[in-house]
Formats: sequence, structure tokens, C-alpha cells
Amino acid sequence: MLPYYALVAVPIFVSFIQSVRREKNKGKYDYLPIIVFFVIYFILLALRHKSIGSDTSGYLNVFSRLSNYSFKELLGYKETEYGYTFFNKFVSFFTDNKQVFTAIVAAISVFPIMILYKKESESPLISISLFLIFPVFIMNFSGFRQAIAIALGVPAFYAAKNKKIWHFLFIVLLAFSFHQSALILFLMYPLYHANIRPKHLLLLIPALILTYFNVGRIFNYVLPFLGEKYSESYSEIGDTGSYGMIFLLGLFVLFSFLMANESTLDGETKGMRNILVFTLFVQLFTSISAITMRMNYYYLIFIPILVSRVANQTTKVDGRAKQIMKFCIVAFFIVYYLNKAHKVDSLNIYPYIPFWK
Repeated sequence: MLPYYALVAVPIFVSFIQSVRREKNKGKYDYLPIIVFFVIYFILLALRHKSIGSDTSGYLNVFSRLSNYSFKELLGYKETEYGYTFFNKFVSFFTDNKQVFTAIVAAISVFPIMILYKKESESPLISISLFLIFPVFIMNFSGFRQAIAIALGVPAFYAAKNKKIWHFLFIVLLAFSFHQSALILFLMYPLYHANIRPKHLLLLIPALILTYFNVGRIFNYVLPFLGEKYSESYSEIGDTGSYGMIFLLGLFVLFSFLMANESTLDGETKGMRNILVFTLFVQLFTSISAITMRMNYYYLIFIPILVSRVANQTTKVDGRAKQIMKFCIVAFFIVYYLNKAHKVDSLNIYPYIPFWK
């Protein structure tokens, strides 16, 4: 577990040193804890043993197999989406080393998110602590295809923000070619530009309740649009017992609407808040099917940034109280992560094993 402890402890130490030297540095390097966190995260992903991550070994075997395929054989390969299939072949032109391939996937999966957090987070430790407890963190140790597709959600976000519709469509289609669940990214453009305000909570709360009590019916209607592969694999529904994240996202929705200053809130924060509302709606369906959580991965990466921005920008508490609030958020979720890491290991990532063992 030591590498995971280092992943948490080193950025906190860097942040502490920054706080001591803040007057001298004048906030120039506030993003440094994020850089440190994601670099360590990348190293852990790149150097992990094939037994770390329930699907890692399978993906490495696919890489070896596809490396020897002709282009005609690749066109007939149906086990993975075409984008990912040809990505494997492209990498094989440069290396046939499975560990190098793992590192390449790790770089593509991690660094776009690092750039997003470096650029947009206004409280690095809040963003880091929340990222740790969201399922994308552990999924990147296992799901090569979807990890790349999620990372493509970052340029899709900026294309949506800047209203570059053709760029946006191209990026989403590229992500879809790596993992079909990326189809949900098409909703990011209208979501980002929606005009959802605090007064709309009076409509959102009843809509959430109504959705919750009809999740089975809605799910059965939407599932066929995900394609035959997912319709067959996830058609069975039942009580998954997944309610904790629903509760947490609900709290974040209330926090982001009630603590934000609407008159000074920038468009980017509002866009991320719209995304949060959507993630809560999608999360309601995880109570009956695990596939909806995978659909939500694309949007969950933006929530730690939103919470950091609202916590940093709010004037509804004074400066001292704000610092205490931010400290409590970080402390709670760091402790939650460390406690959960010992008890929940659905993708077989604990304890950490490097590839040379």
C-alpha cells in the first residue's frame, strides 16, 4: 500500500510547503500539487504488474495478438472498437513490449486530465481528494479502452466550451471508436450551455424523485440505443445497492447551487455545474445496473474541479471559515479513500505490485 500512501502524502506535503512560502511565491505555483499527484499516478499506472487491474492482462494479450494481424484481419476483428483496434496496431509499429504499451496508455489516459485539473482547479487538494474517491481513479488501472475514451472527454469539453461544434463532434466520434459508452459525450455540448439556475431546483428535485421511481422503465427504453453488445450484456436489472455515490452527488448539487454566488459565477463553473446535475440523474440508474456508472465516468472527472471552484469562490462564509471548510472537505475524503482502499477492491488494484516482481 506504500505507493498509494505516497500518492496521497506527497501532494499534501508539497501543498504544505507552498503554504509556508506562499507570500514569497505569490501563488505562482499553486497547481504544483496537481502536477505531483498526476505524475505519481502515471508512474503507478505505467509500472504496474499485469495482475494489477482485473482486465489488464487481457488487454495486454489483445495487444500481442493484434500486433501480428494484417490490416484485413484487423477489419474483421470484432472484439474491440475499431479505434482501439488500430491504436494497438499503430503502437506495435514502434514496440512490441507490453510494459511500454501499458505506459503509453497510461500517458494518454492521465495527462489530459492532469492538464484539465492544472488549468481549472482552484483548490488542488480538494480536486485530488475527490478524484481519489471517484471510480475513474481505480478504473484507469484496468480499462484501457475506456480510460483513453474518458481522456478524450477533456478536449471535447474545451471544444464545447468554445462552441467549436465540428471539433467537438470529431473528438466524440474518436472517443466512441475506442469505447461505445462514449456516445454519452454527445450530450456535453448542450449540457455545458444550458442555463440552469438555483430557482430551477424547484423543478430539478421533483424530476429527480420522479426519475428515481421510474429508473427501470427508463433504462429499458434507453438501453437499445447503446448497441446490441450492451443491450445483451446489461439487459438484466436488479438492486445493485449502489446508493452512496447518489447521496454524495446530491450533496454536491446542493453545495454548488446554495454556496455559489450567481452574480459572479463564470460560465465555465456554470457549465460544470450543469454537468454535475446530469451526473446525478445518470447516477440514479446505478441502483439497478452497473453500466450506468461506466457511462457516468466521462462526466465525473469534472466534479472535483467544480467543487474546488465553488469552495474557493464562495463569499457566503468569511475567509477563516472558508479555509476550515476546505480543510474539512480534503480531510474527510482523504480519510474516506484510505479507509475504503483497505476494504473495497473490485478491480484488484491493491496492494500495488510493480511489473518487475
